[in-house]
Amino acid sequence: MDPTEIALRRTYDFVRGNLRPHSRILEVGCGKGELAQRLQQDRHQLLALDVSEEAVRQARDRGVAAQRCDFVDFPASESFDAVLFARSLHHIHPLETAVGRAFELLKPGGVLLADEFDHEAMDHDTARWLYSLSETLRLAAMAQPNDFPGLGEREPLEHWREEHAQEPLHTGQQMTAAVAALFPSVGRADCCYLFRYFCRDLPNSPTGYEIASKILDLETSLIGQNRIKAIGIRLVAAR
Repeated sequence: MDPTEIALRRTYDFVRGNLRPHSRILEVGCGKGELAQRLQQDRHQLLALDVSEEAVRQARDRGVAAQRCDFVDFPASESFDAVLFARSLHHIHPLETAVGRAFELLKPGGVLLADEFDHEAMDHDTARWLYSLSETLRLAAMAQPNDFPGLGEREPLEHWREEHAQEPLHTGQQMTAAVAALFPSVGRADCCYLFRYFCRDLPNSPTGYEIASKILDLETSLIGQNRIKAIGIRLVAAR
């Protein structure tokens, strides 16, 4: 059992719950095409974009209509019922241009959907929980080497900020503001996100799947108790 299925299903459920039947969808930053493939199985029509040639190839291998393209330069002549960003909007520059392009491409009543994360929402307690859990799993040989090496003398929050300062990433506040500046109706919900790192690094096995599921449950519980921050954000904006 593949732990990444847990993360994929979370995004899929969010997207599916905000689509009309048989929607025409543009996915921006499709990766390997797993989400697009699943939405196609629900009889939605997909066009997927990615800047990576390898990602486009993998998406096409899954039967997804995919194009290699920078979204801000996408020359579409058609309109869509939904424009989807699954952890891609925070990378796209200029942000306002990307959001404006999404607005232009949507039909009246269409929706922008963003399943994202806010790196600035991280605080000390949340960072310590994340890195401590990662180190515990690594020492137990239950996770592959990942983005969370030993901290040494560094404070966890400092380490997180250093890691996320290596490239210019939009914050949750910036993404929300850019969407709200154009769309008349915007909903935002904070949600779990950190479990996704473990889904990626745990072994593809029943044990790996169970551990990933327990981590999601734990993150959900700790957020509900206000012991850690919700790093994930979801935006639903209607045109």
